Amino acid sequence: MTNKELEQQIAKATGREIRDVKEIMDAFVSLVTHHVKNDDKVSVGGLGIFSKVETKEKMLTNGFCKNKVIPARRKVKFTASKQMKDTLQA
Repeated sequence: MTNKELEQQIAKATGREIRDVKEIMDAFVSLVTHHVKNDDKVSVGGLGIFSKVETKEKMLTNGFCKNKVIPARRKVKFTASKQMKDTLQA
């Protein structure tokens, strides 16, 4: 499902204009991004938790090329809620 399809379905389900739904979706993404970037966990009821994790630097070795260093970096982690997991298992 694309953003556009999601916006259309939300607009239909709520009776709102698509442009209003788009503004709300953009604000949601912006706020989640801002808070995760600042090391906050963002919990969305019924959906899950967004958080930031730091990966360690790793050394990649294989027989065909020289050792390669993969630098440490930050990633977004999503943990599905119990409600979402239960729904998927039903």
